[in-house]
Amino acid sequence: MAIRTKTLRRLLALFLGALMISASPGAYAQEDPFSEFFGGLFGGRPHRSSPDYGEPRVRRIAPGRERGPAYWHGQSEQRRAKRQQTPAPAEETPAVEPTFFVATLGDTLGVLLANGLKQGLSDKPDVAILSKAKESSGLAREDFYDWKKAAHEIAGDAQKVNVAVIMLGSNDRQAIQQGSESYEPFSPRWREIYAARVDAVIAAFQEKGIPVIWVGLPVMKNERFSADMAQLNEIFRARVEKAGAAYIDIWEAMADEHGQYSAFGPDINGQIVKLRSADGVHFTDAGARSVAHFVDTEIKRIYDEYRERTPLNAAAPPAAAPPPDAGAR
Repeated sequence: MAIRTKTLRRLLALFLGALMISASPGAYAQEDPFSEFFGGLFGGRPHRSSPDYGEPRVRRIAPGRERGPAYWHGQSEQRRAKRQQTPAPAEETPAVEPTFFVATLGDTLGVLLANGLKQGLSDKPDVAILSKAKESSGLAREDFYDWKKAAHEIAGDAQKVNVAVIMLGSNDRQAIQQGSESYEPFSPRWREIYAARVDAVIAAFQEKGIPVIWVGLPVMKNERFSADMAQLNEIFRARVEKAGAAYIDIWEAMADEHGQYSAFGPDINGQIVKLRSADGVHFTDAGARSVAHFVDTEIKRIYDEYRERTPLNAAAPPAAAPPPDAGAR
């Protein structure tokens, strides 16, 4: 009985030793400590599967996580920072100084027209649009803004003007005051005074040899307002034609097929878009560009005539020869 107990204690000690060996870091995960223990106890050794060295070990890294040595990483970061700090050299385009100047006069419609002309003539860098319009102005109220005086100042300014484009009148449905007398809109005397003021504005530019383009008013949403604008257009057309200037009629272009107001119409590409703002008077950006399309055609005609006389790339006149040296014989 004592021998059997001693034998069991020895077996238990060997069993616990086998367990401790299997838990050590050097043990193979696929080994069975019990098989090894009993195999050794009864005279056999367990079969240990040898690692397969035929297949390469593959290191799998999530996309974008592969990194080279630290010094590679530092160099790549420096190169990337340098690329970000140093922009690519832009193609140099020769700057063209404007040599042909278009002055635009008028009220708020004139302001919008100037914006449309800037877009329409953007392909001609030598053409500059000079916006001289004054919001809420007109010819009826000289006490608010005197367009006759302004026209003389613009025409005589040191800044040479090649063309004057005028579009005003939408604020002129009001009395004209002369001295102590006040004349109701569209009365006979009112018409005489108003026509004389149109003549004076045109003459201010023609006296300086500057061509004038007068742009008529568009159809309006309010019928009464629209009828008054049509009367102003009659005055404009008559005075402009008498002066031999150019008159641009945009009434039908801004109306529907029945000649009535429409907020929508074709743009310069033939697409139906909104041309007028919600107030039924002013233009949207597309509307201003459409109106400008009719005007810049006339501007380009004058521009082409001007360029025939003074080509854009004409060589500068040769400099005068220096005076001879006083000491030369």
